[in-house]
Amino acid sequence: MNIKEFAEKIQGALASALNREVQLKESLRLNNIRRYGIVIVDSENSLSPVIYLEKLFEDFQKNASMDAAVNIVISIYQRDRLKKPVDMEWVRHFGQARETIFYFLINYDANRELLTQIPHFRYLDMAIVFGMKSGLENAPGTITVFNSHLDMWGITAEDLLPIAEANTPLLYPLQVSYMPDLTPGEPFPGHPSQMYVLTNSYRAYGAAAILYKDILKGFSLLMGSDVLLLPDSIHQMVLLPLKEGEDPESYRDTVRSANEYSTDASSFLSNRIYLYRKETEEIVIA
Repeated sequence: MNIKEFAEKIQGALASALNREVQLKESLRLNNIRRYGIVIVDSENSLSPVIYLEKLFEDFQKNASMDAAVNIVISIYQRDRLKKPVDMEWVRHFGQARETIFYFLINYDANRELLTQIPHFRYLDMAIVFGMKSGLENAPGTITVFNSHLDMWGITAEDLLPIAEANTPLLYPLQVSYMPDLTPGEPFPGHPSQMYVLTNSYRAYGAAAILYKDILKGFSLLMGSDVLLLPDSIHQMVLLPLKEGEDPESYRDTVRSANEYSTDASSFLSNRIYLYRKETEEIVIA
């Protein structure tokens, strides 16, 4: 039995046990990761939690108990279901949604299929994509902007970009920290250099802070040097003032190794390293 067959059996068993409509959701996530989830439809609320099944499928493969899996899904639903109705009508109206729109960075090649469905702009080996940040107290989180949203709003991706450029630094305020203050010990063995972590106050989608106006310009002037950008994940970028005579190439394998062994697959951004040139004020692939 594969995970899709498992999900279909869970769907049928839940519908029978609860006498409720149960939907099976197959979604394409970042970095070409496919996930299977169950939605138990709530007649009193248009928004129901998606209960993802990957971990349950792993457990099922060990103990082969469908009844146990069904009972776990029911308990998760009872725990996580929204106790109050949530009005998501704001998503349909661009005048309300526009103030929630932000941008973030993802890997281009790893998301080619997803990028056919969402507005984006190519940026080096990455893509600038868009989300909506929900401020609802009982339904926090983010919603990816799809092409269908643009059709519904009657706008283009070109209209979206300046809105996100204005909103993102406000919705996700910049945070730069000296790395040893965050992670005791040497973050990249063999590279005893001065490193900083660039992200935002939520530490979510923070690698996109490299796009904030004049951020890297100010950092490079403060350090008096060009700056290496080492992608840690979609959530943060490591900044390294480049010493005279230092070879950026020495960091390439380190970044690749960190991505392979430390970074969650869904958060992967890039195996490349980048260079901010102080004189030309541009970011290039190093």
